[in-house]
Amino acid sequence: LHCNALPPPRSSEDSDLDSAAATRVQVSCDDCRSFICDGCHWCHEFQANHEIRVCDRCDAFYCRGCDEMDQCEDCSEVVCNTCSTLMSCKFCGCGLCEDCATACGRCGIVLCARDAKFAVECDTCKMSY
Repeated sequence: LHCNALPPPRSSEDSDLDSAAATRVQVSCDDCRSFICDGCHWCHEFQANHEIRVCDRCDAFYCRGCDEMDQCEDCSEVVCNTCSTLMSCKFCGCGLCEDCATACGRCGIVLCARDAKFAVECDTCKMSY
């Protein structure tokens, strides 16, 4: 158990006043089943700060130990390793999902939206964008 909170009761018979901690469980990891309570987990503006995060594509919950999810730096989409691996911009190195990345059609070099604004041709193969 992640934060020493009891798992939620399996039935209404199991819920009594002694298991008050069980009502504090907020989410659990889909892989290792570790729980985290609402006292330890709180919502941030960005999911990168969460102990357990949800994939925006498959809605799976994973803790950082089971899946270090990637977050697109342009659209902030969070994806697990099963759904996708982010691509890196050649110049600034930021992680980008398939929708936000601009890739060269010939060699596959990836640029972020900011760097693509200034690119006329690919630095690697000289193909025009």
